Amino acid sequence: MSDGQRSDLAGRDVVLLASAPWETPGPLNCHHVARRLARDNRVLYVESPGLRTPKLSSRRDVGRIGRRLRSWLHQRWSGPTQITESLHTVAPMIAPFHSSARIERTNRSLLRSAVRRATKQLGFRDPVLWSFLPVGSWLLDHGECGIVYHCVDDYAGNPGANPEQIGRQEEMLCKRAQLIFATSTPLAKRLQTLTETPVVTVPNVAEVEHFAEARTPPEDLAAVPRPRVGFIGNLAGYKVDVELLREIAARMPEVEFVLIGPVGSGDPSTSLSAITQLANVRSFGARPYDEVPAYVHGCDVCIIPFRRSPLTDSAFPLKTFEYLAAGKPVVATPLMSLRDAQLGDDIRFAGGADDFLAALTEALAEDDPDAVARRRAVAQQNSWAIRFPEISSHARAALPAAT
Repeated sequence: MSDGQRSDLAGRDVVLLASAPWETPGPLNCHHVARRLARDNRVLYVESPGLRTPKLSSRRDVGRIGRRLRSWLHQRWSGPTQITESLHTVAPMIAPFHSSARIERTNRSLLRSAVRRATKQLGFRDPVLWSFLPVGSWLLDHGECGIVYHCVDDYAGNPGANPEQIGRQEEMLCKRAQLIFATSTPLAKRLQTLTETPVVTVPNVAEVEHFAEARTPPEDLAAVPRPRVGFIGNLAGYKVDVELLREIAARMPEVEFVLIGPVGSGDPSTSLSAITQLANVRSFGARPYDEVPAYVHGCDVCIIPFRRSPLTDSAFPLKTFEYLAAGKPVVATPLMSLRDAQLGDDIRFAGGADDFLAALTEALAEDDPDAVARRRAVAQQNSWAIRFPEISSHARAALPAAT
């Protein structure tokens, strides 16, 4: 393998229940793990069945239903979609509602049938179940040869989710899993109350090489005057503190605020109208993953202005090490997950608008090559080249041998 990331878990069949569709603006944890597992194993990537009831008034939600239906129809006749020789995807079709026990039983049956059909078509034998979602509890009979729960979010706190239902599913999965990963200390502490199995904390990391190489700013960003403060990621109202961002931008009219990413993914009620009406705020929308590093490099400071909530305090933002890999100063709200990561001076924490303004002013005035080098070094120690061997080593030690 080109980056030297050998897997300690090799020669197995893996059913990976993902937290996102395969096609996304940028890869998430589930995509990175799936691709790396597939270097030494056969992997069936099962697209997320969804955790919330979609809003038919949302074009995004209706579009996702349409895409899922087309994928399901195609795979119903042609089998799982091949991504690489050892990696296939399947998009199970379930009722997009999560409001009753009867619908839950129906959806469980539909998901189990879709996975059973796909694994039979691929010739899988005694697969490991690697679940990024609590609904992995619906597939426990597919994990006779090992069960991994890889938790990256406090799913019960997502907008439109059914917290009681998710809580039951998560507890069942934790009690059966031989291995549990959590991407933050708050997540790990909560999950540990559900099981006697030790929970392993594996913080999110970045594709460091993808973001470290110097890039020329794209034309649309180059046209924006400096200084530039950038946010790159999902602009969803349940995560991003839109009110805080608006106040900061309004009080720093001499600074251009650049927003790169989809708007409202996971939260169709999100509106950026209060921000984008400001003359110094520009929302560019989603950009292809290959182009995102150029936007990061074109910013002078990068920010993580998240709301404080149990959900965001448990989440470790992927963008953290992407920013640091590019050597950029970072200003963030003091999420517990970030504070527990003990990143020292590499992130400036700011609890409110006044603190954020002060931290941004200080970061914009920074001119320290040593600080840039230090941030890049921190990112290198939090790359997939480091993290994935740790993950696969834990898996090899915890999971039963194939029969």
